[in-house]
Formats: sequence, C-alpha cells, structure tokens
Amino acid sequence: MKKNSQKRKFGTILLSLAALFAVLFSTAACKTDSDDDELNSVTISPSEATINANGQTSLYANVDRKGSGTPVYKWEITSGGDYATLKKATSANCVVTGKNTTASAQRVTVKCTVTFASTTREAKAIVTVSAAKGQVVENKVTSVSVSAGKDSIDCNGSTTLTATAEYSGTPTITYTWTISEGGEYAELSESTTETATLTGKNTTTAEQTVTVKVSASDGTNSVESTCEVTVGAAAAVETGNVIKASDKPIGFAGVNYAMPTFTNFVTVKTRNELMNAIKKENSLIYIDGMIDMSDEGNGSKLPAEGASNIAVSSVMDSWIASKTSNAYKTYAAWVEAYAAVCKESTDDKKTGNSGNSSLCSMVWTLNDAWKSVIQLNLKSNTTIIGLGNNSGIRGGTISINGIKNVVIRNLTLVDAIDMFPHHEKNDGFNAQFDCITIQGSNTANIWIDHCTMKDTLVMQHVQSGTKEKWQNYDGLCDIKGDGKGITVSNCHMYHHDKTMLVGSDDDEGDNTVRKLSIINNHFDTCVQRLPMARNSQFHVLNNWYTFDKTQSVGDGKTKGDYCIGARKGALIYSEANYFDSNMQYSIRGDEKTASTAKVYDTGSVDKNTKKTNEYTAVDSAPFTVPYSYEPMTAENAKTYVAANAGAGVWTVVK
Repeated sequence: MKKNSQKRKFGTILLSLAALFAVLFSTAACKTDSDDDELNSVTISPSEATINANGQTSLYANVDRKGSGTPVYKWEITSGGDYATLKKATSANCVVTGKNTTASAQRVTVKCTVTFASTTREAKAIVTVSAAKGQVVENKVTSVSVSAGKDSIDCNGSTTLTATAEYSGTPTITYTWTISEGGEYAELSESTTETATLTGKNTTTAEQTVTVKVSASDGTNSVESTCEVTVGAAAAVETGNVIKASDKPIGFAGVNYAMPTFTNFVTVKTRNELMNAIKKENSLIYIDGMIDMSDEGNGSKLPAEGASNIAVSSVMDSWIASKTSNAYKTYAAWVEAYAAVCKESTDDKKTGNSGNSSLCSMVWTLNDAWKSVIQLNLKSNTTIIGLGNNSGIRGGTISINGIKNVVIRNLTLVDAIDMFPHHEKNDGFNAQFDCITIQGSNTANIWIDHCTMKDTLVMQHVQSGTKEKWQNYDGLCDIKGDGKGITVSNCHMYHHDKTMLVGSDDDEGDNTVRKLSIINNHFDTCVQRLPMARNSQFHVLNNWYTFDKTQSVGDGKTKGDYCIGARKGALIYSEANYFDSNMQYSIRGDEKTASTAKVYDTGSVDKNTKKTNEYTAVDSAPFTVPYSYEPMTAENAKTYVAANAGAGVWTVVK
C-alpha cells in the first residue's frame, strides 16, 4: 500500500509539472505572439458609393494586420449626419441607410476606426445620398476647402494644392487659383481644375509665408478658401565676403594643408560645452555668443570689462579661498601678500630658481589651477568659427601645441588674463598667457583668420618695495617652437603692448624652420612686436599699422615702439605694408644680431623711420614665396584692411 501511495504521489507531481510547463509555454507563446502583433493599414470597400434618398449600402473594413488577435471596430458619420444613419457599426461590416428629404444630393462621410495590438488606424468612405423623389435638385456649389501636399517647401521647392468642393446636383465647377499674400516668394501654375502647383522663388535669407486662395464657381454661386505654405529661406549669397568651413587657408598655412573630414559637428554657447567639444579630433565647432572662460557655471571670476583696477567678483574670492585652504580669503588679500614678499631682485621662476620668494610655490600652484580653468587645448584637425558679429572668448587662452590642420576664424578674443603673474627679476610681475599660443614640435598648417584680439583692462601697479607693474597680459598671438606653415590674416589686433612674439630665444632653431605669413592685418594701437620675428621666414604682406595717441597702452605708452622687429635669423619679406604715423620705428632690429636678420621691404608706405643699422637690408626677397597671391598697393591695402579686418565683418555660411 505504501508503494502504491508513493507512485500516486509521484504521478501527481509529474502531472502538476506538466501542467505548469504547459501554462508557462502558453504564456510565453502568447507573449511572443502579442509582441509580433501589428496593424498595418485599414481601407473601406467601396470607398465611394451612391444610394437613393432612403436606400442602403454595405461598407466593409479591410484590415491588413499581423497576429491572431481580434480588432475592435468603430464606425461613425463625420459629416452629413442629417442625411444617413448607420447600422451594425461595431464589426467589420456597416450598413448605411439614407434619409435625405432635400432636393439636392448630399455627401456623407463615414469613418471606420480600428484598434488592434495597441495600434489605431482609420479610413474614410464617401456615400452620396440622392435627392428625395419629387424634389427639384439645384445644381449648386456650397463650400470648398483646400489643402497642400506639403505645408513647407524649400526656397525653390514645390507642392501640389488640392481643392475639395461640396455641392448639390451636378454643377460644372470652375476653380480659380491666386496668391493673396506673399506673391513675391512663390508662383502658381495655371489651372482651372481642382489641383494647382505652388513653386517657391524665395531669394531672401528668411522663411516666408505664402497664402493661396482658391475660388470654386458653379456659374452663379462662388465660394472660396485659403491655405498657407511656408517657403524656406535662400542660402546666403556668396559674394566672396563669406566664411565657410570648407575654405582653404591662404599663405604658408595652405601649403600642404589637408582638409579634415569632420566627424564631430557642434555649436556651443558655454564654457563647459566648448571644453567638451575640443576633446575630439576632426571637430567643426561653431561658437554662438561670447563665452566667459572663467565661468564654470557659477559666475565670472574676471574683473569687469574695461575696469581701471584689479578688483574681482566674489566668485573669484571664493575660488582663491578654496585653492589656498582659506589662507587667502580674497583675491585682493593674495595680491597684497605676494607683493609684500617680492623685491625688484626676486626671480620667481617655476623651476631652477634661487632668488625666489617665500610664496613662489604658491604663485605657481595658483597659476596652474587658473590655467586649468581658462586654457583650451586643441586637437589636430579642429576648426573653430564664431557665428555673427560678437562671438568668441573672454578671459581664455587657446593652446595649439604639436598639432596640425587647425583653423580659427571670426572669433573675438578679449582679455586673455593671467590673474596670477609671477615676479621676474627687475621686471615686475609678468603674465604668461596669450589669446593664442602656437608652439611645440611638428605644429603645422595653422590658420588664424578674421579674428579680433584685444585688451580692455589697464595695467596696475602694486607696492613691493617700489611700485612695480602688475601685468595681466602677455601676447595676443605668440608663436614658438618649430611650427611650419602658419598664417595670421585679416585680423584686428587692438590696444596691446607685446603683441606677437615669434621665437622665444635668439638662440632657438635655425633660420629656415618656422614659415609664417602675416597678411591683411590691422595692428591698431599696439606698442610692439607686430611681429617680433626670429629664426625663420616671414612674409609680411599688405598690413596696416596705426596708433591712436589719445590712448594709453601697457605701462602708460601713447606712442608705438616699433612695428616689425627683425631679430636673430629672421628672413623678412615686407611687401606693400602701410606704416602709418605715431610709431617710433616701422622696422627695427637688434644691434647684437644685425648681421643675421635680413629684411627686404618693397612697395610700402612708411610715415615713420627704419633703424636700418640694426638689421641687414637686402635688395631682393630673401626666400621664395611658395604660394600664389595677388598683392595690393599699400594704399589699397589700407582701404581693404579698414573694411575687412577683424571678426564680425564677413558673413559666416554654415
């Protein structure tokens, strides 16, 4: 008995497991089938029908579906409900029964909505219900509607317009098509039927709205309706004064330049967006608006633009307190403390120094922390273009170091501020950041074009034994290392002292490493280094040099020191430049390196002096220019540069 009982229990367990697997399998199968269920489309047969005033017709909903579920049907009359009724309106079949008592045939619109597998689709049919017997049918158009195949078209695109008339009897309908508004942006085909074609002809750079009117006439009565179509903007007219990402660099930058295949396209408006965008090579980056590089999301750390003192915001005070573990709770406290420990002989070099101050380590800790906030380290094959007439960077420094194929255009670069200058022996507190720094080995094919670079702050002085300068600025565009193929063109460099250093040491490199083109730039109220050239080939072409003596630049200077500085190993081909007055020297060199700097100046207008004893003047170009160009006369160059140099002058075409 015990064995039989155990067998029965075992059999019961097997049956239970089998039932469980059956349920699980069924559930899984149902779930899979449900996942695959799909309602593709619904149509009605017939799509058009005619019945007597009180006649009947059957309509059938054709459902194209995938799956084995049961569709849910809903029939309704959406227009003409006074002239017909529905029967059996919850299945695939529906019966329409006429109830027209008027003297005119009436159109009834029937809609079937089908729901299946969480998808709903619908279809419509038209049933014409004839006029009631014994009534006189009037051939009359009663209304008209119009629709566009596309509500929006390109500037020269097209769309089909369709008019649908409601009528009684069998009138002959004539359609008249007109553009009631926006006729200058589109045109209509000639048509007297229910369709017409609208074609855009918009030549403006803004979208335009065109209103089309159709009139339907039966010969006696006329009805009308309108619809609107948006015609897209035309592309900016490319007159030559445009900036495009596909433009090839001019000058030395264009020699052996390889146009990148961009894989990262982005438009940025904030510091964080820009910092993320530059992390990738092959990037095309548009800057929209001015970006404060000191603003990490909680406000600016910079002095106010144009400020006459070095007071900063509370954001900077909080930042410096955090970086010094509250040793200095404000920026002003840091400046006072650092000035107090420096003498004229103090030489706070970052490495290898012996005459350093007690705060040397701290100043470089703060300087490095500040650099991590404001510096943009670009990758190879990067193009950055500013949009509009006021896009760029304030308080930032762009680093181009050991990379290739970089283009920077139409940017306004303002106040590349070093908030933590270090003391140099007998030279006060000096800055080290530039608006743009180009350096490193194997740097090649760099184009800086149509940029505005300027300062707005006045140099300060601090009490440090004697009242020494506290300099926030270094260069606007400094070039070091062995860069090959660099062009700075069509730029406006404004209100700066040490503007453009090329080569950091008279002993650096040989005289054929760097190759630079300086073309069509306006050096405006800049004191010196326009450029200061060492150890390479420099094609200085069609630039305009001016200085506004009503302004004070750097350490109170109201007159420029020199334009082109010819230093050791420089081979300078100065061609048709306009050296306006109020510069002490147009070209000057260094007596110690006079024999190694060679200058050929031709076609220039010079209202200043040249210190010819400080370099070797030669009678022909000291090197062959390897690219094609068409020089302007110096007078024409002045006019051209005045109208074209700087950011926001040419139109950017994306």
